[in-house]
Order: sequence, then structure tokens, then C-alpha cells
Amino acid sequence: MFPYWENQPLSGAVDYLDSCYGKLSRAAGGKEIIVETGWPSAGDPKGAAVPSPANAAEYFTGFTRWAEAKKVRYYYFEAFDEPWKAGREGSVGAHWGIWESDGKLKASFRLGDRTTLLTGRRPA
Repeated sequence: MFPYWENQPLSGAVDYLDSCYGKLSRAAGGKEIIVETGWPSAGDPKGAAVPSPANAAEYFTGFTRWAEAKKVRYYYFEAFDEPWKAGREGSVGAHWGIWESDGKLKASFRLGDRTTLLTGRRPA
């Protein structure tokens, strides 16, 4: 589920995802998993959906808080930027990671209590 690809503004992205998830949940009867979601940190806008480092970090925080509160199973897309996707998947293809391709956490991300969701370990 990618609100970005559905032209959703960041301000309503998690609410939009919640609405889609509600429909999925009713159809799947408790077996639903969000297999991919995320927000690009660079590239061209898609309608009202604007990629930026700050927007990617805000979506991550909003989504993970929503998922934790609703006890939703998910896979976040994606851990690292993948430069090899540039040119193959449009202007945003290489920019979905929480970390840069060299393993450095993107400057806009402040994981704090979100680290546990990603690693299973509390931050030191």
C-alpha cells in the first residue's frame, strides 16, 4: 500500500492507508499483512504526493505509530536506497530507503522508539 502512488498528500497519507486497510481487513478476515509501504525521499511529485527526506521520515513515523496502535503486521519498503533502480523505476525508484545505500541513516530520520520496530532491540 503506497499512498504516494495514489497521489495522496502526506497530510492524509496514513488516513488513506487506514481506509484501504479497513477494506482489506474485512476481506481477508484477520490474515492481512501490509507487504510493502513507504514514501520516497527524492524524485518527482505524483499529484499531491511530494517526495522529500522530511516527508519520507514523517510518513515512516506516522505509519509505524498507526501500525503499532492497530497491531498491523507489515513490511516497510525499504531499508536502504537502491541506486541501481535509478532509470529503471522512474525518478523515485532509487529513493525509498530509511538508510542511504552506504548504510548511513538518512538525516531526516530520527528513529528513537521506532528502532525497536525495525531491529527488535531498544536503542542504547
